[in-house]
Amino acid sequence: IYLDDIERADKSFLTRIKSLKEVKLFRPAYGKITSKQAKELRKRGYTIVLWDVLSGDFDTKLAPEKSLKKVIKHTKSGSIVVFHDSIKAQKTVEYVLPKALEYWKNKGYEFLAL
Repeated sequence: IYLDDIERADKSFLTRIKSLKEVKLFRPAYGKITSKQAKELRKRGYTIVLWDVLSGDFDTKLAPEKSLKKVIKHTKSGSIVVFHDSIKAQKTVEYVLPKALEYWKNKGYEFLAL
């Protein structure tokens, strides 16, 4: 069911967004995936993408300022930073993301779509 759900979600997005190029990327929730699931996803043409910097935006006890410091401290060239699109994370993301993007831009980073 896990793998079928992934395929159904992809087809749904591709059907609704005609201009979306079919790139099969998958980030497992919480970074948890079994080797069997990973093997099957790769066989179906997916690239599994994890991250190396977690913003902590989901933690309502973590001040947005601390999240920003954490993200800036741990990011290096090639990093993938996780921000969440959720109501719980909204306040932190709205504070951290623009400031982090400006900081990285000033450091010469480029931002590329996966």
